Amino acid sequence: ARRVGVRCRQRGGEGAWRMERKLAHGRASTAGCGPRRTHSERVEMGRSAGRPRGSRTSRTRPACLQPESHSASKADRRPRSAPPPGASSPARSIGMIDEELMERTQGPGGAAGDDASPVSACEVRRLGVASSFAEGAQKLSEALREVSFNRPTEASGIIRLEVAIPREGDTIGWLRKQATAVAAAFPIVYFSPKSSTFGEGLRSCADGGQLEDFSNASGGSSDCEVGCVGSTCLWRGPAEGPFTEESHARVSRFLRPGEESVRAYGGIRFDPKRRPAEEWRDFGAYTFLIPSVELRTSPSHSVLSLNVAWDNLRARVEGETIDSIDDALAKGHSMLASVSGGKVGSRAPVDVGPSETCEDPARPRWDPLVGSVLGEMGKMTKLVLARRSRVLCESPVDPLHLLACLQDQDRKGYQFCLLLGRDKAFFGSTPERLYARSGSRVVSEAVAATRRASADSSVTEDLLTSEKEHNEFIVVRDAVKQALESLCPEVEIEVEKQVLKHVSVQHLYGRLSGRITSGKNDFHLLDALHPTPAVAGYPCDESVRSLASMETFDRGFYSGPFGWISGQSSEFAVAIRSALTRSSEEGNELMMYAGVGIVEGSKPALEWKELDLKVQ
Repeated sequence: ARRVGVRCRQRGGEGAWRMERKLAHGRASTAGCGPRRTHSERVEMGRSAGRPRGSRTSRTRPACLQPESHSASKADRRPRSAPPPGASSPARSIGMIDEELMERTQGPGGAAGDDASPVSACEVRRLGVASSFAEGAQKLSEALREVSFNRPTEASGIIRLEVAIPREGDTIGWLRKQATAVAAAFPIVYFSPKSSTFGEGLRSCADGGQLEDFSNASGGSSDCEVGCVGSTCLWRGPAEGPFTEESHARVSRFLRPGEESVRAYGGIRFDPKRRPAEEWRDFGAYTFLIPSVELRTSPSHSVLSLNVAWDNLRARVEGETIDSIDDALAKGHSMLASVSGGKVGSRAPVDVGPSETCEDPARPRWDPLVGSVLGEMGKMTKLVLARRSRVLCESPVDPLHLLACLQDQDRKGYQFCLLLGRDKAFFGSTPERLYARSGSRVVSEAVAATRRASADSSVTEDLLTSEKEHNEFIVVRDAVKQALESLCPEVEIEVEKQVLKHVSVQHLYGRLSGRITSGKNDFHLLDALHPTPAVAGYPCDESVRSLASMETFDRGFYSGPFGWISGQSSEFAVAIRSALTRSSEEGNELMMYAGVGIVEGSKPALEWKELDLKVQ
């Protein structure tokens, strides 16, 4: 007989143990005795029985060999439990796939199913509350052992284990600790939402009270800061490969509709169709991941989670990395054995020891560049020119330390970070939201025009009353409204125009909302809203083409969308006020990015000062 897989399972309420045999390929002999025949003898037996050459014998498995029905409801299934103390789980061969499983997950002819189809299993197990990080990790380990013992038979799926723990006060410090202690820590992701999503002093027209923030109104968990360690699924877009509807479908098949817990985090290049420069090559046209270990921290507590995702059968596309079930379980055990609570490092300001600074475009080229843009104002009403400031540092740059310093400077904005390795990271602190979604409701913002932050009210008054700044803002707000109207039957301008203040700058701000029509998803929102005139110009398509010829450096992920997607909600920031760190042959590099909107009446010297202000 062919090899047979064996599993033990304890019946609920009974002490007896049942041995459950499963055929590796559904071709094992059930007799348990008799001579072993050669291949030619078996073929001859089939012919003598009147069976055509190459056909299969139809036979019924004994009850002890029948697989469980996967169509039964959860209430009809007997729960599996872990073995009693001292019992060991028999080994199971890697790569053994039941015929019934193949039939459920493959299409005609044995080909993999539709790439957009959801995974076969999607489950969230909440393990209650633990009194410490260590106890929480132990609970996750015990639950993962049970999952390993009752190894999932579905060809693809995701299981999320999560436990509430006391609040970890410094998520960035916790990530810094994991970066040095966990072998498979990278990629690492950090994301924190805005603490203020509207201008100061705004009041709703309905009741005269303060305008309700979207995260509170949605009732979701979008007010949590998140730290992610490692990945159980990773999607990295090939060079010049835009984030398409198929790309979104491959990510979202692991996200169950209506479920908030499982998220995919990541970002997209400003111009995915443009070939990445050498410093951006490892980030791809886009990068999204479902983390292995995730720590979400709210004002009251933290939730420690482990995601185990797998896909045994599906053909991979370029840049897609998904484990088999065995590798996913092994990775989960390894990660839980390595992560720990606490933090390392301080949040004190850091001196990176700059030895050389190079700006692109350089100051002498800036004035004629702005002049050429102003000469094109007949074809465009606005163009956003960016500048890259490249700094060589004497010592290695810790992007998480710099991010903590940025967060302490300005907690009103988004903070985000994607670390691909210890010496390569993209991070920033941005005031601008691209959109946030809860169910069908979506909120977006228009942010434009800049003044330095000042206690002098005349500076704010000048920002509000300037005709030039007003025109720049209206271009952005109307473009966002038009983009939302392509997806929402009705769009409401909740905030016409107000001032949004941050630590060193203040902007004009507007807020819009609507409900997306059935059949539309986050791909359609990203496609419609990015890029906004706030980061490209207007009209957007013409602006992107102009920037490709005018800007001599690669923006990469700067000014692109960065955020997360779940089956229930999503949120993306516009990744401005950002930087890239890496180690090269020249040394430790820190590249800082900022941009300014050029409109009719712009002055090159004043726009250069605004760039300096934004990277301050």
